[in-house]
Amino acid sequence: MLRQAEVVERLADTYFSRDDSQSLTNDLPVYMENWFAAGAMVSTADDLLKFADALFAGALLQPDSRERMLTPGLDDYGYGLWIDTVPAGGKMVRVYRRPGQIMGAQTMLIRYHELDLTIVVLGNASNTSPDEFAFAIGRRFL
Repeated sequence: MLRQAEVVERLADTYFSRDDSQSLTNDLPVYMENWFAAGAMVSTADDLLKFADALFAGALLQPDSRERMLTPGLDDYGYGLWIDTVPAGGKMVRVYRRPGQIMGAQTMLIRYHELDLTIVVLGNASNTSPDEFAFAIGRRFL
């Protein structure tokens, strides 16, 4: 877990867009350990891809838990994932997605399950949309 007092080698700084100057500036200092389960995690796109591969292959959850995760319950939300259906190659395919954001740190994980395609986008500025970027990448593969 990340702690505010620790210096993590090769950890990307985060930035926010200032309304008064339309430029990026360093995020305010925060105690990341205060975010508990909502943050203070450090990862790479490669590590998130390994996690997603194991998760969707059934290596991390019992079959009944995995089924609950992949089934929409409240609107388009399963257990920890948003679930959509999108057109791909002339048919409709299920898409599982998990966004995350704290200040300038942003992530989007999208899984086109029937196509065995996972897209991970990490960002470090509040003025971008990893959601739009990840879906644009997905459309290129469809």
